[in-house]
Amino acid sequence: MFGNFVFDIDGAVAIVADYEKEKVEKDVKKKLGIKYFKKHCLVGYGYPHYIFPGYYALFKWLHSKGGKIIFFSSGIEERNIDIVDKIMKMSFGDSVSEVEYKVFSRHHCIDTNLLTDRGAEKYQSHFYGQRKKKLAGIVVPEEELPHTLLIDDDNSYMVKGEEYNFVYLRYCYQYLQEGRYRESESFTIFHRAYYLAGLFSKIFNIREEKNISLVEAAKYVQIDFEGKELSRDFYYPGTERIEYYINGLDILNQIDPALKFYYDIPKLSE
Repeated sequence: MFGNFVFDIDGAVAIVADYEKEKVEKDVKKKLGIKYFKKHCLVGYGYPHYIFPGYYALFKWLHSKGGKIIFFSSGIEERNIDIVDKIMKMSFGDSVSEVEYKVFSRHHCIDTNLLTDRGAEKYQSHFYGQRKKKLAGIVVPEEELPHTLLIDDDNSYMVKGEEYNFVYLRYCYQYLQEGRYRESESFTIFHRAYYLAGLFSKIFNIREEKNISLVEAAKYVQIDFEGKELSRDFYYPGTERIEYYINGLDILNQIDPALKFYYDIPKLSE
């Protein structure tokens, strides 16, 4: 199988404007334009969700390669299904009915607070979390775990034994980045779908070159290639490698030629 790609929603794919909705809408329209706003602002469960650029193309690209698209958010099921259906409709248009996808929600998470200390220990990894997004046996069968990646901006959802299934995105809680970070961080945080395209492309190449599993390739690219080991202090330095973003945009432009960078490109990392 090509692989299962399990996406978080909030902070990873989208930002919910649950307060200051009018201000956020005004700012997005001013910086990015009305056309961008209409394409990337989707209302789910009564709240505007701002989708980061490139995700519609990313999902089409993964699907074209044979990848299975799955969503796993700790939000409530009604909201998750509503917004995911709209995201997939925007991604695939009239052919969305031909695309199989699944949605997992809060009640699928393991709430470690409901377990004994010994029981919770089975799930806590390098990063403590109340809720855990276990893949094997919940999202995918055990035998598909080596071919499954969890893409999330909150590493507290990482489960013991599934550490190398984790693909990390920089944490994000607001859509536009002006005045919040240094220039390079604004670029990397906003263009997260481009980063994933570039990162996945390298992972796919390494998988083929080394004849290893998807998860082994993801570990190699995110950790081994960086000369690091996974620990509580590991911060996934690949998220700062600008070449992933540039290569990712090239890939996604084959699906959507209108895609571009919305923040200036920082200097290439060494």
